[in-house]
Amino acid sequence: MDGVINEDVLGFGRVCIQAKKYATGNLVGRDELQKFAGALMQAQSNKGVFITTSDFTKSSYEFVHTLNANIRIILINGRVCSIV
Repeated sequence: MDGVINEDVLGFGRVCIQAKKYATGNLVGRDELQKFAGALMQAQSNKGVFITTSDFTKSSYEFVHTLNANIRIILINGRVCSIV
């Protein structure tokens, strides 16, 4: 995890950030998203933003669609914002 944003003064709401600088064509795989989801749980957060300069694999997009409703991960790639 590369950063945490506290949504409130007391720090109860946390948004965790992960960023990867990948070359075009080097896609972020599902395994990276699974690790990030685990890091969210460990940080006691249910909100995350994963940013890459490249893009995500199809299985990465599918993974965030299948997450428990209590966990939300927003994917931002190097071309467009893909909010899932």
